Amino acid sequence: MSRAAQLVLRGALKAVRLVAPLLRVRLSERGSYLLSPLVQTAQAMSISTAPLQLTPAVIVPENTALAGGALGGAPPLNAAERRRHFSVAGHLAGHTFDPALYYRYMHMQV
Repeated sequence: MSRAAQLVLRGALKAVRLVAPLLRVRLSERGSYLLSPLVQTAQAMSISTAPLQLTPAVIVPENTALAGGALGGAPPLNAAERRRHFSVAGHLAGHTFDPALYYRYMHMQV
């Protein structure tokens, strides 16, 4: 990769890290990846005890009431509060997926 391309890529990654601080990047000729916690980057997240009817027009409502962990018993977070809370790696540690619950994430692309 050229020096100019590396500088452009580094600048782009810095911009992306403003909204996804836990983003992990590996760029190499042997294999590259971008990894970020889904709970941090999704525009909307909903956890419930019942499935949501999925259709192309479905809007996922923000609902963290069943998140548990450090959030257990706390008031539900809105989307901005959830993203801010989970932008700290230590806040992810107390959370696991409960197979009895349904998790939905909404990602919008422009």
